[in-house]
Amino acid sequence: MFTSRYGLYAGLSGTLHGLFAWGIVRDMLGGIRFSGLLFFGLLAKLVYEVIYGGAASTTEMIGASVAVEAHVAGAVVGLLFAVPHVVEYLRTKPV
Repeated sequence: MFTSRYGLYAGLSGTLHGLFAWGIVRDMLGGIRFSGLLFFGLLAKLVYEVIYGGAASTTEMIGASVAVEAHVAGAVVGLLFAVPHVVEYLRTKPV
């Protein structure tokens, strides 16, 4: 949204990263095992993409460069949408 590198962007990957991040937080709050590993896996994937760029196989498959900024922005927005759930969890959690 804040970068002009892509002009008109027609992908869905940013939204998927956002839903994935939101779902991981919900799973963590629900006590789902290994959800912490998913969180760190997503974080590692995003850091890798920021440093090295998107996968060459994906670039070849879609015929365009991977919108790494959309992945990061989607994950951040997904985490922001999870904040009310975290607040509610902390508010109702027995001490």
